[in-house]
Amino acid sequence: MKKNILFVLHRLYFDGKTKEGGVDFFVRFFRQKKFGLYLIEHPLEKLSYSSKLIVNDKIEKEYILKQKPPFRWLEELILNKKILGKLDVKFEYAYASDPLNFLTIYWAKKKGYVKKIFFHCTDFSKNRFKNP
Repeated sequence: MKKNILFVLHRLYFDGKTKEGGVDFFVRFFRQKKFGLYLIEHPLEKLSYSSKLIVNDKIEKEYILKQKPPFRWLEELILNKKILGKLDVKFEYAYASDPLNFLTIYWAKKKGYVKKIFFHCTDFSKNRFKNP
């Protein structure tokens, strides 16, 4: 039986492209291990970008959220719960990249959708160090 993993993330975009970070090492690891990959991604700053449900590297659905922070964050939390309720998928692991998204995976664990949850603290800076 194929194991599934959930990532609930906020993403930064630079020059129209996703800024990858530490959590993407986990995404690549589980992709290589042939886990079923489910990502719920929300834009952190570019609010004109859509939120996405990505399953095994394919965008399954995009969502346009209308609110501005802080109400947008509540809208994201409600959307995350709706997505997970409709998926009918059990997850071996779930990762969150920030405290707000941790609320989603904590709720998912309490509902029995997820066995184990992990909080990954994301560094959202464009350049962390000034090394050459």
